[in-house]
Amino acid sequence: MSTGLPGAGNGDDLDVVLQELQIDNSVCADKSCKKNVILLGQVCKLCKLKFCLTHGLPEAHGCGADAKKAARKEWLKTDGNTKPQGSAQGSSKDWHRPYLAKKLKDQVDQKSFGRRKGAPEGKPKK
Repeated sequence: MSTGLPGAGNGDDLDVVLQELQIDNSVCADKSCKKNVILLGQVCKLCKLKFCLTHGLPEAHGCGADAKKAARKEWLKTDGNTKPQGSAQGSSKDWHRPYLAKKLKDQVDQKSFGRRKGAPEGKPKK
């Protein structure tokens, strides 16, 4: 039974066809650029192609609209919050807050006590 593909019956020909279809990942995927990307290349998360550092941003190689949609989708996942979904609630320095609150209260009390007495703070005005 013939499938209409050249060399479909021979396993060696299939390897040749696969090699021809394989994308060359040693150069930038941008059609106008031929920079080597073996060492310093970026794979686009959207189109899965490898680009040089100049064309690595989605907006630089044509994935800008898709990147905007993906970013909006990720932002909506967080219900519009500014904190990413995976981050812990609150700061890592929450243990420090009660100490700072007490220190602030003490300073306010000290300043207000000084005002009640009428004692000048700092140098007297001339």
